Amino acid sequence: SVFLTAPWIARLFVSQPAELTQAVTFIRLSAVTAVLSGINGAVVGTLRGAGDTRWPFIATVIGQYGVALPVAAAGLVSPLGVAGLYGALVLGAGVPALINVWRYRTGEWKVVSREIVQKVTDAETARCRGFLIQICQPERKYGCWSLASLFVSFPALLRFLLN
Repeated sequence: SVFLTAPWIARLFVSQPAELTQAVTFIRLSAVTAVLSGINGAVVGTLRGAGDTRWPFIATVIGQYGVALPVAAAGLVSPLGVAGLYGALVLGAGVPALINVWRYRTGEWKVVSREIVQKVTDAETARCRGFLIQICQPERKYGCWSLASLFVSFPALLRFLLN
């Protein structure tokens, strides 16, 4: 709806016809950029949540520094002018979105997620074993879960829970 109501939105800020044309163009391109950023944000959230942080970073670097910055620079020094800056605005959001959507559709992020879950599981298992050794050793002759061992091991339990 912002795309369609851009002329009315622009009139709130400018009144000259030449300025109005530029403002309408900017508002419409900003609306497209907002949609692309929203798509990118949703996909990046999924990838990062699964533990795949490398690809979103690479996509952002490629989009911002590999594409948007050169296009913006070309707009400043060539006849492209403001169109180059507008292109940089859209491409800076669109290229990372495309790369991240591609990464999501390949399903490779699931492999990264499984590897991370396995590492965390292994670390938690080792941590639990270390905790059990700590609670069992003070009162070994009475068994691991005697009342005395629970009182002696309470600090170990707190350390385990707080780490």
